[in-house]
Amino acid sequence: MDAATAAFEKFQGTDAPAEAKRQAGRWVAGMVGELSNLAWQLEHNRGRWS
Repeated sequence: MDAATAAFEKFQGTDAPAEAKRQAGRWVAGMVGELSNLAWQLEHNRGRWS
């Protein structure tokens, strides 16, 4: 997730259109949320994923 955040922050510093930056922000936030949920599922439902 740190790599995605770093890439997003680097992209925010470019001259890309504002709408592209907003869409990228929504995508990164969604991806981080999904990965956090997956990590929680793996931790709390070990039997299901083994």
